[in-house]
Amino acid sequence: MNGQPQRMSFRHIGRKSERTIPRRSWWRRLLGTRHVDPEHVHLDDNQRLVRRLQEAIVELGLTQTTYSISGGDTLHVPEMVSVMGRPPSKVDIRILQSQTLEDFATQAPAIAYRLGVAKVRVVGLGPSVIRLELVREQG
Repeated sequence: MNGQPQRMSFRHIGRKSERTIPRRSWWRRLLGTRHVDPEHVHLDDNQRLVRRLQEAIVELGLTQTTYSISGGDTLHVPEMVSVMGRPPSKVDIRILQSQTLEDFATQAPAIAYRLGVAKVRVVGLGPSVIRLELVREQG
């Protein structure tokens, strides 16, 4: 191998070329087993949850708009800091400067409806960080 990249060798027969490296047939590749990493699927679920939560926050008006001459209107959305639990049951959010925990607490039923959960609890973690706890079932 001597530090040089490996090359595939071809043997020319008429117009066709054959590989010397064995290759699986198309139907074995099609029907072959696929390994699905559960962490990868979970990551996709978390990404979907964050996207749906951001859309709900924008629809409910939990955003701020600023205007500057050079940039025009800028929409500021609270930052999703982390998603925890399996299935996702807790989302930490860094709220904007003029927002309070009560702003999200009053909109909690509407957020729960948009996310398809029974209830959303709002818990303060600090002056600018809150946690939304998603309750899947009543009880």
